[in-house]
Amino acid sequence: MQLKKRLVALLLSLLMLVSLCGCDIYDVYDIYDAFFAEDDENAAELISKTGNGGRDNIVSFDEMEYTHPDIDALEAKAQDVEDMLGNFFKVKDVISELDKFVALYNNFYTMKNLACVRYDMDTQDEFYFEEYSFCVEASGDVEYITDELLLACSNSSMCDYLDKHFFDGLLEERYSVTDGTGYTPSDELAELERREAELENDYSELYARYSDDFDDGRFKKQNGEIAKIYIELIKLRHDIAEQRNMKSYEELAYLDNGRDYAADDLDGYIEAIKQFIVPLYKKADSKKLYDRSLVSAMSPKTALSTVTGTVEGLDKGIDDALGYMLKYKLYDTGMSDSKYDQSYVLYLNDYESPFMFCSPSGYSDTVLTIAHEFGHYVDGYLNYGLNDSIDTSEVFSQGMEYLLLCNMDDAEQLTRYKMLDELELYAYQACLNEFEHEAYAMGEDELTVERLNSLYSELLEEYGISDDYKGLDWISVTHLFTSPFYVISYCVSDSAAFELYNMELNESGSGLKMYMKLLAESTNYGFLDLLEECGMSSAISADTVKAIAATLADKLVL
Repeated sequence: MQLKKRLVALLLSLLMLVSLCGCDIYDVYDIYDAFFAEDDENAAELISKTGNGGRDNIVSFDEMEYTHPDIDALEAKAQDVEDMLGNFFKVKDVISELDKFVALYNNFYTMKNLACVRYDMDTQDEFYFEEYSFCVEASGDVEYITDELLLACSNSSMCDYLDKHFFDGLLEERYSVTDGTGYTPSDELAELERREAELENDYSELYARYSDDFDDGRFKKQNGEIAKIYIELIKLRHDIAEQRNMKSYEELAYLDNGRDYAADDLDGYIEAIKQFIVPLYKKADSKKLYDRSLVSAMSPKTALSTVTGTVEGLDKGIDDALGYMLKYKLYDTGMSDSKYDQSYVLYLNDYESPFMFCSPSGYSDTVLTIAHEFGHYVDGYLNYGLNDSIDTSEVFSQGMEYLLLCNMDDAEQLTRYKMLDELELYAYQACLNEFEHEAYAMGEDELTVERLNSLYSELLEEYGISDDYKGLDWISVTHLFTSPFYVISYCVSDSAAFELYNMELNESGSGLKMYMKLLAESTNYGFLDLLEECGMSSAISADTVKAIAATLADKLVL
């Protein structure tokens, strides 16, 4: 999915410019070249003049129509393209048909995300449960069809032309058959990815079924059943990595997560977390400073109005995103017994609109949850969902929390809560990251339910985290199952976001200015390069962790 997201980003940008200019697809290359050149100002100015950021398919969420995705039509369109690849004189027709393929591809993921949101709004809705399950399982087929099409383009006589004018180097980078870096899609890989989607869906079903038990701290029976799914996923993902010509699944996950660094690059960073932040976490816990009474009862409506009232007026871009979200009802922050207990932002490509989904806690910490997801929303709105780096995306969500605290009235208690939560974030997410790393490194004979539970308990003790459930509760961490090797991004991205916080504390408005600068440049650079380009510190250095620890110790008087 992540590899194709780059393709979709390029094509969405191209399509957007075509619609703005009212020109034919055959005449678009000059615009394309201008847009992807170093000077994007003319294109940006053009977009800004159209209102709503150039969006021309604006629909309120409750008016968005769900239709069952047609995988056969996607496959047929891919075949139409492949049938013309041998005739170079049909290159313009190929580009036109690729356009149509991308529209079908976008529609599939739009419908998948639409089904996801509507099911999560009401987990008793059997129609959207069935539709979302179908989409999850069909994702493997969609990716296989897309991979085969791109490989066919790469092997054709049109390769160089298409790569220059349509794919922006994607064919050479990922689908070259001569440089040894690409991989060839196969029926075996497609079957592995279908099975992976099925297992992820099985976990999601069990998670929904057992969610009340998790809330009550009952994990023993569920642990054995769900941990077996995790073991099967690990084995399956090793096979996927082999099919993708990667040394390990961890390496593949870092690539698919859009990271510009490897797992080994984080060794010093993680050691610094253990050296500088974990001791603070243990000290705070021993002094009983991690006090949840810092949050008070708060209705979802009050939490939302607190966030909107605080962020409104900070910046025109933020105001535009907020107004768009509220006007077109592209959010759900309400409370319901049948609502899925997760918070996220999804992008609906067909409508060029993000959607914010938040499950409120009923307490004032919901303000931070909404701010976090609204940061994702602003990024999705201003950048059309084009950021393919998890770390970059999380900077905007976590950064929005800090900007809120710096501008919110009566934020003292919530700030203290956030600082204590920071200690837990670094300790717990680094712990989960190490758990994943060790689990995927286990040999097949060693990979058992008992060993996973034991490993988790050992790591909880090392990181100073209370083990109230005898090492069994890791099965409730959905990211381990559905977003492998994601969790460390919470730490890495927070390290960059925390620098924005320190900037704002030292000089009011400076953190906000940098936040908006990062947003403006974020689709042009990888995560670490983006920070360097904008004049920020490296997020994965030990010195960065040390500086964060110093601020936390000062704020919490530790």
